[in-house]
Amino acid sequence: MVDDALQIPSSASTSSPTTSSCHSALYLPEILAKIMSFSIYRPDTTKTNRWSRTPFTSKTNPPWVFLLVSKFWGTVALKTPWLWSTFIARVPYTPRDRGIVDIPRMVDLHMICAKQEPLTLEMYWCGEHPTLIMRSVFLKLWAKQKQWEDVRLYVALRMDRMWGKPATPEPASFMLRLNDIPMLKRLDIDICPEPHVRSGKLVIGLGPAPLLETLSIGETTKFRIIPPSDLPTTDIFPKLTTISMSPKFLDQYFNCWKLLEATPHVEKLCLKCGQHFFHPRRTIALPKLQHLVMNFDTVRPEEFLQHCYSPSLQRLELKQCTDMFANLRTALQSLPIKELSVEVVDMGPYDPEYLVDFLQAVGALRWLQIYDDTPTYSHMFAGLLNSLAIALQPESSPEPLLSGLSSFELRIRISSFFDEVGSGSIRSVINVVQAFRRKCHTLFHLSVTMLHSDTRYSVFPFKDVEDMLCEDPEILECLSKDFVVTVNGKILSK
Repeated sequence: MVDDALQIPSSASTSSPTTSSCHSALYLPEILAKIMSFSIYRPDTTKTNRWSRTPFTSKTNPPWVFLLVSKFWGTVALKTPWLWSTFIARVPYTPRDRGIVDIPRMVDLHMICAKQEPLTLEMYWCGEHPTLIMRSVFLKLWAKQKQWEDVRLYVALRMDRMWGKPATPEPASFMLRLNDIPMLKRLDIDICPEPHVRSGKLVIGLGPAPLLETLSIGETTKFRIIPPSDLPTTDIFPKLTTISMSPKFLDQYFNCWKLLEATPHVEKLCLKCGQHFFHPRRTIALPKLQHLVMNFDTVRPEEFLQHCYSPSLQRLELKQCTDMFANLRTALQSLPIKELSVEVVDMGPYDPEYLVDFLQAVGALRWLQIYDDTPTYSHMFAGLLNSLAIALQPESSPEPLLSGLSSFELRIRISSFFDEVGSGSIRSVINVVQAFRRKCHTLFHLSVTMLHSDTRYSVFPFKDVEDMLCEDPEILECLSKDFVVTVNGKILSK
């Protein structure tokens, strides 16, 4: 069966291990199986982008290569279900025909050899790939729902052209019900349907999932809550602590707020909102929420914060938010946040005037990060840093600002050090370093990380600016045993 299904070369060795070829401990199948298990790469569940570096399943990666070593190794591998419980069907952008054709048969053998092991699966299917083959793979994985444990599905249900000819797939219509997946712990799903009658649709039914810990739903994914009649709504997901959602349409916002109302025990929430935004009709209580990530590119984040009760919030990350200093003060005053990360994209001309008020609203901060994502040559970020240095001076505010801050991280694009004629300056960074040095009398860490700009502006001398920061006498003069400055991870010293 193995030779037929996997097409293993007949030249593969059929001998057992000998003392001349490998350690005698490999005679023991359980020892060899344990060693094999270390070569299986599985996504790190502690990282948000845990799927980004996961190698896709192929005959050149484990566990397939073990079948080519010897008959003994192949037998041990085939009898170790855990080795086959991970399948990554991520097709390259320019796939070879042979590699695509092999995927369905590889899925079959993985599912057979995995037996009843919980499955870790990634399915990346877009319209550029041979549709009928990838649909076949999708159906095979779909049939094993009861064993899903850690799953990522990216499916673009659209018409495409395969090898220069129009593709005519059957409509891909599915209903994924979480109550049919009893082992599911982590689900990352993003369905991108094209509005075409032949495209089909996939709807996620969020029913009871007793083991679900992490849920991520893409911006065009259709989903709805299916509450059981014999359970309170708040008991549908008893272990769900991390949620990521990107609502785009009105019905998605409505279901997002319903989901949050059903998960008062959530601890981390990532929320990306754009067009058609409307705030919850009533206050959403999230008493255990500790980490909130907000990406509001066209609406103001205070629209959500003012309708969310989160007395335990410790860390707040604001991404792609514009004109934030003028609007967030009231919303942040009631939050006990200790860590704040702000991604600066654009600022109105009046923002620096509100900087002092903003800093007063987050006076309990222990950690502050400012991330530069401003346009090249805009001078916005340098102006913000200069305003921050002024705001930190004692005469700028009757109350001390950021009195409890112990760490400040500055992530600045290399282009922000230069003007239109290519003249470079680190004056704004020096001003901030000196302002914090005058203000802080306890242990304090200031970190400067330089970020590469896009390729069009790669001419900026990255190393030269780094040397300027590391060797500047005004920055070095601020150093002490209680005031530490790092530049790109290097600890500065006098």
